[in-house]
Amino acid sequence: MNHIKILFFATLRDKAGMRSLELDIAPGTTIGQLKTILIEKLPNWDSLLMEHCLAAINHEYHLDESEIPADSEIAFFPPVSGGCRGRLASNHASLGISVTSPQIIQIARKS
Repeated sequence: MNHIKILFFATLRDKAGMRSLELDIAPGTTIGQLKTILIEKLPNWDSLLMEHCLAAINHEYHLDESEIPADSEIAFFPPVSGGCRGRLASNHASLGISVTSPQIIQIARKS
């Protein structure tokens, strides 16, 4: 088993009723699978909420397909304005945010 620490932010923290949670997960568990585990463990959570959350592994954003290494810190962030379904949103010009690849989000100011 791999031991991990999960951090919850903003409304996710409120729904979880805690700031963090430590779990043992099977080797090879992905972010998507961890979301399913959390839905089962936390009664206030549902699949729609988790579908729209951003996840970071050890301070780097990752997609649901990413495997979680042992002794990782996983952070979940709720959507700010409704999230996006199935892919990262790429039209945030007014906010100065651009998606530079499917796995890396870069926040850059437009000049």
